[in-house]
Amino acid sequence: MGLFGRSGSNVQQKKKGAPKIKFSDVDAEVRVYEFDWELERDYWYTKEELKEMKDVRLKDAAVLRKERDIKVATRDDADALSGSRRGIFIGDSITHALDDKDENEKVSCQGIEHFVWP
Repeated sequence: MGLFGRSGSNVQQKKKGAPKIKFSDVDAEVRVYEFDWELERDYWYTKEELKEMKDVRLKDAAVLRKERDIKVATRDDADALSGSRRGIFIGDSITHALDDKDENEKVSCQGIEHFVWP
């Protein structure tokens, strides 16, 4: 007898049909928005600025990993572990990340936890 008193052979399988698409009877509301393209630089970062911010955060993460004596720099390195070593590593990483006090006044790990504890 299966879970909740049903046997596997008597349970009917749900039929998977085509997804149902519903169209609204109401037309979409279009709002006109005037944007001053002269001010574009005040609204968005350039690709170079985003890359620079990423590089700074990766350097910050390297500093924090060194402070915490974390030897694995990327998730790919952690994936190379196997068996009980992998389970222990993952458990330790989560425990350390949750228990971390983030006491470095120059570099904060907030927002880059996934870089510090891969």
